[in-house]
Amino acid sequence: MSRKINDGLVITNERCIGCNKCIYSCPVMGANISDKGNLKVNVVSNKCIHCGNCIKSCKIEAREYSDDIGVFFEKLQSGKKISLLVDPDFWYSYGPKANEILEYLKSLGVDKIYDVGFGGDISIWAHMKYLIDNHDNPNRAFIAHTCSSAINFFEQERPEFLEKVIPVQTPLMSTAIYVKKYLRDGNLLAYISPCVSVWDEMREFSNRGLVDMNVTIGHLMD
Repeated sequence: MSRKINDGLVITNERCIGCNKCIYSCPVMGANISDKGNLKVNVVSNKCIHCGNCIKSCKIEAREYSDDIGVFFEKLQSGKKISLLVDPDFWYSYGPKANEILEYLKSLGVDKIYDVGFGGDISIWAHMKYLIDNHDNPNRAFIAHTCSSAINFFEQERPEFLEKVIPVQTPLMSTAIYVKKYLRDGNLLAYISPCVSVWDEMREFSNRGLVDMNVTIGHLMD
């Protein structure tokens, strides 16, 4: 398979000076490649696991990432009914301002707002149920799945770990399933969080159609 360079979810922009901090912070060998002619370090998109480490480590904002922020506002403007799934980190990050921000989004047309924290409770319950039900199974899984980039890492670097991942849904998908199945919410769902890699989770075959848009906190605040 040919390598796709600097055209994926995470990319290098023209600010890059080739300092290599992104390489040091990346857990996947070969996901960053030097372009010595342009003094840049580009992303090999089909090796990148979207963990966001390089974005955090780069102090000159030479790494950029994509989300659905443009689609989100376009659909709001066109009158589409959208419900928000809000990561608990949003309230942690913005404190008293968080509710004001969400009220502003409601004034723009957002219909309903759900805290993904309750999906976290569902996910924990499902993890515990699996462990109890499989207590005597010597081949039981034991790795909790809460991060899409971890699964990406296993798929690329340690595929033998995949069968050890407990087969339950994450807090996000637990929330989305509950909202659609039990609360009968037929709106489009947009997830607000700091996470980039959730894009992969949303597009997994078994999850398609549950969450429609990933809106990162960084781009929302911009």
